[in-house]
Amino acid sequence: MKTRDNETTTTPIRSSKKYFFVFILYILFLSDFICRIGVNTLYPAIQKDLSLTDTQIGLLGSAVMLTMSICVLPFSYIADKFSKKKSISIMTIFWSLSTLLTGFAHSFPTVFLGRASVGIGNSAYAPTSVSIITNWFDPKQWGKVIGVYNTAMTLGAAAGAVVCGTLAQVTGWRNTLFIVGGVSLLFSLMTIFLPDERKAVSAAAKKEQKKKVTLKETCKILIQNRTLMMMCIGAGFMALVNNALSGFLSIFYVRELGMSLIQVGSIMGLSGVIGAIAYPIGGFTLDKLYAKDKRVRLWLPAISMLITGGCYVVAFVGKSWIMVMVASFFYGFVATSLHTASQELVPSWNKSVSYGVYVTITKIFGIIGPTLAGVLSGIFGLVPTLAGIQIGTVIMAIFLFIASRTYLRDYNQARELEKAVEAK
Repeated sequence: MKTRDNETTTTPIRSSKKYFFVFILYILFLSDFICRIGVNTLYPAIQKDLSLTDTQIGLLGSAVMLTMSICVLPFSYIADKFSKKKSISIMTIFWSLSTLLTGFAHSFPTVFLGRASVGIGNSAYAPTSVSIITNWFDPKQWGKVIGVYNTAMTLGAAAGAVVCGTLAQVTGWRNTLFIVGGVSLLFSLMTIFLPDERKAVSAAAKKEQKKKVTLKETCKILIQNRTLMMMCIGAGFMALVNNALSGFLSIFYVRELGMSLIQVGSIMGLSGVIGAIAYPIGGFTLDKLYAKDKRVRLWLPAISMLITGGCYVVAFVGKSWIMVMVASFFYGFVATSLHTASQELVPSWNKSVSYGVYVTITKIFGIIGPTLAGVLSGIFGLVPTLAGIQIGTVIMAIFLFIASRTYLRDYNQARELEKAVEAK
């Protein structure tokens, strides 16, 4: 590693190998979102087969968020302290088996348990993989690199929606889960090709590795980081809105627009493709603006989320799936900025845990989203609920603008801590 222009350090790896490793992590990220979000397309079939209420469907969406929020911080800390490669291997195997076994569920509690188990496996994958990738690239490239990497989120959810919707129509939701879980398990074998990050580093990086990563010091650095905390709380409201939508968009399409499961899968797949296009565009935009002011990491997602919320209100009130697609595009500008911010607001040896804090807080808020939407839908109706819950986008923007006021201070403090270790 080396520090240049007061930026965070990077780990040099040959380009040919570096992009091959990123490709492996990308495929696994696709699998993550297929199993986490893509299978939500099956909810109408599961609801009908098991006679579940809207509230119970909402709880299924919350199940994944619940276990992710509980497990992400300890698992991220373990990955930082011991081995990121082994952590990724274990996580991918766990979420794959959990998805497969959910196909045997015959009641709400057993489906809930299966989805909760998927969340355990998913919990720390994004923090761990992103911390590895940002070690391989210069911070000035993070926007486009993570922007492209994040396309796996929407493409995974989209591919999962299309595949699950089509398979469910032909073979039923149980066989769909067997197939998806089995294929994901095969993908997990790719982790054997990943490098041991504790060996493939430079001399400066080894100095940081020798630094003992203690739980006490990690908590101190994170808790005192006002910018990170405010950013994560703002992102929490984004997660509340997004997870409410992910749990009920398929219900909206079937109930309000009269679509079949195949049509739902196609529409949600299109939404994912549009989001995948937006992620790299947002990433490139971020890199361009970042050269002028680092605080754009918070300004860009704040503005983008306000536009997204407005588009969703128009979409639900007007019952327009086209406006949902427009909202999906602007949402693609949001996550990359926040993910990269979590990586540079802390010293490099705390990057997984920093992203873990982001995931923990967003999942805690995310737990509320589907259940809240389910309860409100039972009281006020689905359309008023999905439109009204967009108030969360405004609250998020307020928190991000407040956090931007201390961004440069906490950024510079993290760089000083890195310099102190390198000087030893």
